[in-house]
Amino acid sequence: MREILFRARCKITEKFIEGLLIKVNNHYSIQYKISDNHTSQSHIDIDTLGQYTGLKDKNGKKIFEGDVLANYNADESLDNVYHIVEYEEHSLKWSLNINYGETLDVSQKLIIGNIHDEQLKEKGDEWN
Repeated sequence: MREILFRARCKITEKFIEGLLIKVNNHYSIQYKISDNHTSQSHIDIDTLGQYTGLKDKNGKKIFEGDVLANYNADESLDNVYHIVEYEEHSLKWSLNINYGETLDVSQKLIIGNIHDEQLKEKGDEWN
């Protein structure tokens, strides 16, 4: 069974947290584990919300909706070609906006940030 998990920026710390999405009276929070027997929750910026895809990158890091991936080459360098992880409502599947016909192996991709990172927003014109 696939793990259902969300990630968003905390309104207080402005750091990304991951856990279960909670909505109470039009306010969104993420509940996350702080120890084996304890959880906490934080209010989030809903515009930064992304769902876990069930996939991991080359380093085993969880890939979330909104992440920006780069190609990891055999010589251990990164391409200047970036792919944004998106959910396609019309086909009900996760996708990377890639060139038609390109094969994709996410185990050879590396997460370099997400669409909400200010320094990556400046590179937006370079994203595929």
